[in-house]
Formats: sequence, structure tokens, C-alpha cells
Amino acid sequence: MIYYMTRATKETLWTLAYITTGLLSGVLTWLIISARSPHRLAILPFIVLGLAGGLIYAAVRLRGLGYSILMVILLFFLQLALNPPVRALSAIRAAFWAVPIGTAFLLSSYIFKYLTRIPLGKFLLMAVIIGTAHWLVVFLFQLRLVDSLPRTIFFSQLMVGALFGAMMGLIIEVLELLFPPQKDALNPPLNL
Repeated sequence: MIYYMTRATKETLWTLAYITTGLLSGVLTWLIISARSPHRLAILPFIVLGLAGGLIYAAVRLRGLGYSILMVILLFFLQLALNPPVRALSAIRAAFWAVPIGTAFLLSSYIFKYLTRIPLGKFLLMAVIIGTAHWLVVFLFQLRLVDSLPRTIFFSQLMVGALFGAMMGLIIEVLELLFPPQKDALNPPLNL
């Protein structure tokens, strides 16, 4: 018996898979970082990072740049909601976080999209890009502070981003290797 899935069903399943991948990567990163940290870390920022990463990746792969930019704006509002009360300083902090991280997810998603001939190894590029974005966030916050931040914070954020990016990239690579997406589901025609 042959089963036929509509394009909308395929996109929905792949979107759920990418969001689940992002959330799983966030939780696994939180578990690893928490096990090594002497302080108790909140899981919510890792879940928001995973949700945003999954949504941005799905938007790039399934819909294109316009939807991806909407996901980056959603990331900004999620970050804004994590830092109440809402005022100008909170909006600046949210932008300092959302723009580099969102741009890193966009860039790494496009790398994954255009390097489809390479089945494994792209997760290393994703680790470098997401890690660099986390380092850039700390650097941007450093510019606003009077006192300097310890160098360990720069290194730890670089490692958190790299770990998250590597995990998310590796899970996506394995997922797409086990269940190869069809060309029409992941590369829709351009609607200008």
C-alpha cells in the first residue's frame, strides 16, 4: 500500500522535527553545563534558545528568508519576555541577545541548506557560528559595562554556544541522513 503525504503534512512533520531537535539540544546542553557548573542554572533560557533555533532552522529550510526574519523577531520578543519589566533597557538587552544569535542561526541554517552534498560534518560549522555568536553577545554587553567582565565568562559562553550548535547540527544531520527529505519539501519554489 502506498501512502501519499501532502506537502503541508511533510512541512508540518519536518517543522516539528526541527523544533524537537532544537528543544532536545537545549535540554542536553543545559544538562551538560549544569553538571559542570557549581551554580544552579535555569533551564528556561536553554529551552528558549532551542525553540528559537528550531523555528529559525525550520523557517529557512521550509519557507525562506522572510519567515526566518520573523522568527528572529520572535526570538527578540521571547528574550524581552524573559527580562521583565518591559522598558527601553530590557529591549536593548533583548536586541543585544537576539540579533547575534538569530543571525547565527540564519547563517548556519543556510550553510546546512546549501551544503546538502556533504552528509556529515556541517555540525562543526554550526558549532563555530553559534559559539561565536554567544561570545559576541558577551562582548556587546561588555561594551555597555563600566567594569570589565572576567575572561572566563567569554570562554564559557563560547563553549555553551559551541556545544549547543554542535548538538543541534549533529542531531539534524543524523535526522536528515536517516530520513532524507525530499527536494520539494525542503526547497519550495520562490514566491516573490
